[in-house]
Amino acid sequence: MKKILLCCVSGTSSSVLARRMQALAAAKGLPVQVSFVDLEHIGDTCADYDCLLLGPHIQYKLNEIVGIYNSPSKPVAIIRSIDYGMMDVEKILHDALVMLDGSTPA
Repeated sequence: MKKILLCCVSGTSSSVLARRMQALAAAKGLPVQVSFVDLEHIGDTCADYDCLLLGPHIQYKLNEIVGIYNSPSKPVAIIRSIDYGMMDVEKILHDALVMLDGSTPA
């Protein structure tokens, strides 16, 4: 099972996005767990996940978060602003899975 963690400042928008992504993954039968965390608690949580997606509004924290995550084999990426704003769960999930294994999911 692939584990994807979403992060935003307070966890509010990432919680909505994570729930929608999880529902989409379940509907497609994909072995994916999507969770969320607020920026304050990212260090306590991120090590247990295969990749980390950040809301575009915290991209200024990217280097700091990469340092906390501290795993070159686990990708960290900023969600595109348009996808985040539109809550395009299909695109965000697709991009995360491609980032994880380099192939396009079904």
